[in-house]
Amino acid sequence: MNSTRTPHSWGRARLLALALPVFAATAAFAQTAASPAEGEPVKLEKFTVTGSYLPLTAEVSASPVVILERSKVGLTGATDALQLLKSATPFFSGNGNVGQELNNGGSGQTFASLRNLTTLDLINGRRSFGDLSNIPVSMIERVEILKDSASTVYGSDAIGGVINFILRKNYNGYEVGARQLQSQDNQYNTHEAWMTAGVTVAGGFITVGAQYFENSQLGTVSRPLSTLSLEALVAIGGNPANPPNYFSSSFPGRVTNDILAGLPQLQGKPGYNAAIRSTPGRSTPLDAPQTLAQLRTAGIYVPILTTAGGSFTTASLLNTSLYDNALIVPTKRKIYTLTGEKELMGKKLVAYADFLYSDTDNAGTVLAPAPLASLQAAFLTIPANNPYNVFGVTLGLGQAAGAPSPRFRLEELGKRTDDNQRFYTRTVVGFKGDINDNYSWDVAFMSLKGQRTRLTVGGGIGSVLNQAMIPLLDTTGTQYVKNARGQYLSVLTDATGANLPIFNYFALAGFNDPATLAAIRTDLFRTSFFDTRSVDFRLNGRPFTLPAGDFNFVLGGESRRERVANHADSNFTTGGALGFNAVTGFPGGARRTRSVYAEAAVPLTNTKMNVPGAYTLDLTLGYRAEFLSPGTNTAKTPKVGLLWKPFDNQLVIRGTWNKGFIAPSILALFGPPGGNSPSVSVPLSAAGFTGPGGAATPISFVSGQFLPTIETSNPNLPPSRSESYGAGFVYSPKQVKGLSFSMDYYHIKQDGIGGFDYTGIAADLNAKGVNSIYAAGLIFVDGSRMTTAATNQVTSTNVASLTLATNPQGDQWTDGLDLDVDYKMNTADMGYFNYGAKANVLFNYKGRANPSKPYVQYARNFTDSGNGLGNSQGNLPSFVLKPYLNWSYKDVRASLSATYLPEVWAQGSLFGGAQALNNQRADGKAYKLKSYTTVDLSATYVVPHFGRDWAKGFAITAGVLNLADNRAFYVPGAGSDQSEANTNKSTYDIIGRRFFLELKKEF
Repeated sequence: MNSTRTPHSWGRARLLALALPVFAATAAFAQTAASPAEGEPVKLEKFTVTGSYLPLTAEVSASPVVILERSKVGLTGATDALQLLKSATPFFSGNGNVGQELNNGGSGQTFASLRNLTTLDLINGRRSFGDLSNIPVSMIERVEILKDSASTVYGSDAIGGVINFILRKNYNGYEVGARQLQSQDNQYNTHEAWMTAGVTVAGGFITVGAQYFENSQLGTVSRPLSTLSLEALVAIGGNPANPPNYFSSSFPGRVTNDILAGLPQLQGKPGYNAAIRSTPGRSTPLDAPQTLAQLRTAGIYVPILTTAGGSFTTASLLNTSLYDNALIVPTKRKIYTLTGEKELMGKKLVAYADFLYSDTDNAGTVLAPAPLASLQAAFLTIPANNPYNVFGVTLGLGQAAGAPSPRFRLEELGKRTDDNQRFYTRTVVGFKGDINDNYSWDVAFMSLKGQRTRLTVGGGIGSVLNQAMIPLLDTTGTQYVKNARGQYLSVLTDATGANLPIFNYFALAGFNDPATLAAIRTDLFRTSFFDTRSVDFRLNGRPFTLPAGDFNFVLGGESRRERVANHADSNFTTGGALGFNAVTGFPGGARRTRSVYAEAAVPLTNTKMNVPGAYTLDLTLGYRAEFLSPGTNTAKTPKVGLLWKPFDNQLVIRGTWNKGFIAPSILALFGPPGGNSPSVSVPLSAAGFTGPGGAATPISFVSGQFLPTIETSNPNLPPSRSESYGAGFVYSPKQVKGLSFSMDYYHIKQDGIGGFDYTGIAADLNAKGVNSIYAAGLIFVDGSRMTTAATNQVTSTNVASLTLATNPQGDQWTDGLDLDVDYKMNTADMGYFNYGAKANVLFNYKGRANPSKPYVQYARNFTDSGNGLGNSQGNLPSFVLKPYLNWSYKDVRASLSATYLPEVWAQGSLFGGAQALNNQRADGKAYKLKSYTTVDLSATYVVPHFGRDWAKGFAITAGVLNLADNRAFYVPGAGSDQSEANTNKSTYDIIGRRFFLELKKEF
């Protein structure tokens, strides 16, 4: 049944009641200064805001920009830049915003996407790594968030907007600090320490910083939600025939759809016999073979039945979450920064430099032991004369059609744990200067370099396992050779040449000899590199004055070269890494980008012209042409902006129209094939059938990782392109000093997006057979291919691999409102108050896999890779509301903030009309996720120094995050990154209430 519980913190009405006096969300932390008194002359200093290189002289730009000042950063308790953005603003929903909570496939990286669209990250106004975990929070001076496409200025990737992290500079002195965060249940903690030092002299400065961060692992067993049993899932309405992906159908003791009688999961069920831990070993290779039917009769195997009354209602019996896998992986990170500037010839020639180095050691993917769902896919063969292969036929490579199909999991090799080591360096060296009062220039060289080495512990070598399954026979070939302990020996030998005990593929964990396991076990590695170098220049000018003011322009250009490469362990490249998809080494690929751009600011009216209804009116124009090589693609991105004050400074109306683009990555163009095990919904296999066809009748759909894919690059990929427009206003009434209200509408459309709709691909194969456009890339587990147009040939057990070429054909569009009200009040007796609310209201987020498909609505829904129709978006609520209250008085600053998310639908396989029933729920209906609220409270106290110089500058900050301890709740899904652990960890707090304490001292 659907969730109908009343939210146990603030209800929607109460939150809205709180928000209404102040309304909703932020276009101007720093944009909406109070208006001067009537007739008072004001000189506005020129400044440059993110999204333009034009120097502005107005307090509001045509594009909406949110500024987070340093004073707010420390009070959020954020340990990385993504947490800071999500805690302080409402613009970062959806699966484009993932960080430490990403486990399977993650390496501790964090990514931010404004409005769940591709977003460009900058450091000090120039490109960053894209991985926000490398931004040192302790060194942030402010963050400028441009909520508008900026491809005209910055080129590729700025479709959703731009996030510019401006690090500290012009700092005099020395600061040290430390922070400890601890969850209430003591299951998770973080440690941080940092140092900042700087010297400012006449005509220059240098600022350096260092930060250390470490967090512990949060394991699945510490959160009961993430380890729910089948019975618990059924109790809350889950479909017992379609459990989440942490329930696996690959485990020791399974052959086709039968399991050993001693399997622990069978305990308490008919047929359980704890003494049966393996097939009975044969006396000689000449013993008569047996069938599964005979072994069932003997009580060795018990059938997995998918009908009511059977032993089980699913083949996915192994709860892998009980291995205590990582919900949040442990990480250690060291970051060093340097920023400096020096006048060489006064303001006419200034040299500057910007350097960042990041060293991260992350446990990465911490998963259950490697599964072996198919002997063929793992390139394994169990010989017919293997003593434990009582079926007497070759299994695996070369097996005959209809032969039994054993599955396995390498529990005896341990969990798969990745040690990810990442090194990033970012170097900017440049010169700038003023030619005269009207012209200035800037030229810079930038280098971005990165290396990631991924060492996998818990892997095995397939070729060694193959040897370990070949029995050692006597000279007659009719007798097995055994050691003194009575163990069958294999042809595999150790370093001394002694034969090792045979590997029993049919036994439960604990059966195989440690010496044999040690020979099979290996550590695996993959290493990738990237190197980006660029030179950019720009010329700012003010060539003449129009009746309304100065005409300003900027001309600029950039040349950028990107290179990537990766290398992999030979066991990966040959497909011999047990339990892992084959990986191909990539010797290298490169791309060049050359671009030119221009911007102009054209004042049309000003206050002295006394034009009715046009107190001031400013027009901005921009254009960029970017040339991508290799290839013949040219991206052209115009932009138009308008800033209008109809009456006075109280009301500012603004709007923009622009185009943008995203260049395909080098790996998408030239990279090696990559493996994937996506969640798909396919027909359930008929019992015992693993060849082509064989769906059970009547057709019953099941979701799981049943379609191993090989995804290849595509050198002909064009850029993804976008078009966006928006309009809004900022209102600061004179009658209420300190009050500011803003509202901005946005509409953004993008093409060339989306991944593979794996469920749709499987459905196409099952509807058309050999006539499907995907049929040529499909290989069944017996090595055969599709040859007929028969329906339902792809089932839950019979696919070895499917090869697909990267070629996103989808498009999407989204629109909504950003709202902000902010009120500042200064009192003599009670201090300074700042309260208000921010909100993002999502009207639409519609997408389709290709132009022949209808648009589907992702807004107000949760979708993951198993049901997102090739364009999964995670959690996209109808709005995100963030009310806040900040207060300061003398030496105390405090902050109280909340985040409210309304109800969202999890439709599962109902989404987009994919199926008539939701196969994740027993009732077949959509599931409603309840509303969710978190509240954070923090305060800083600057300790009095009592006249002692050594005691000056000491501050203590303490806080409670998720004050009401509102934990993540059940989210039915296919078990992908967005829905693993039975919830959506990037939206709902898996950690719970936690406390932090920060100590800081300035010298």
